[in-house]
Amino acid sequence: MKSLLACSMIVTFWLGSLARADPKVSAAAAEIDALLARDWAAHNLTPNASADDSVFVRRIYLDVVGRIPTTREAEEFLASREEGRRPALIDKLLDSEGYVQNYFHYWADVLRVQSKGQRTGPAYVHFVKDALRTNKPYDLFVREMIAGAGKAWSDGAIGYYTRDRGMPLDNMASTVRVFLGTRIECAQCHNHPFDKWTQKQFYEMAAFTFGVEVRDFGGGLAGGISDLVRDQGMAIRTTFKQPERPKDMTDVADRLAYWAEVDKVGRARRAAEEALHQAEQLYNQALSESRGIPRYPKVTFDEKRKVTLP
Repeated sequence: MKSLLACSMIVTFWLGSLARADPKVSAAAAEIDALLARDWAAHNLTPNASADDSVFVRRIYLDVVGRIPTTREAEEFLASREEGRRPALIDKLLDSEGYVQNYFHYWADVLRVQSKGQRTGPAYVHFVKDALRTNKPYDLFVREMIAGAGKAWSDGAIGYYTRDRGMPLDNMASTVRVFLGTRIECAQCHNHPFDKWTQKQFYEMAAFTFGVEVRDFGGGLAGGISDLVRDQGMAIRTTFKQPERPKDMTDVADRLAYWAEVDKVGRARRAAEEALHQAEQLYNQALSESRGIPRYPKVTFDEKRKVTLP
């Protein structure tokens, strides 16, 4: 991520010597210069003269760290006579926390990062800042968000999905806009009126991530007990299902047998639920000194969850 920015800075503030620049960056900058020179020649354009050091130092601070240099920073740079002082300053600023903070604001806007009102907010913020700080490759940065799964404390990238919890279609529309550079949200309700996207294509795209599920994961002993009670309750509802109603209820014997089975299943289910309720009360009594149950979001993928056209 930093290499692309460094390349653009060197091209923008070219001075003629790249002695201290990364050779790959220098080569890329030279290639961009050649492309620009050909375009200028084709349109009979004369490029402006190179910015002097006083202009350069102000612009580079604004571009990389989002502020003008202090008096001391400007004086130190202007007093330097080193041949590679411009690339050296670019590298210095790219390695600073100022760069991380400045470009975090950009990515926070693009990714709609929220740090308040969400338990995964701080972890997501840390993930984005750490990607900038460590110069994480862009493709890996995106892949970790799109394929993110697990719990917030082990994978802050899941904030990309918890940000749009309960809104998988909105999340997918944002993914296409941010990473594919097009907007297809209009096709959610109908074929796009101005573009080529159909409603069917929208839902075909949504199917890729529709299986993403965000749910709370309980932390600590109290959270574990709460999750256990919840899972047992789901097991009871799955085990004691209502018997299937016969299509033909005209025969008295069939009706009596059906309602007898309904009553039997109902009594068994109520007994199981009552036993679970009593157990939960005992759990809560034993943990009466605890002050609330910490909850943490967890992202999983359910392949069986299907999206359908409205």
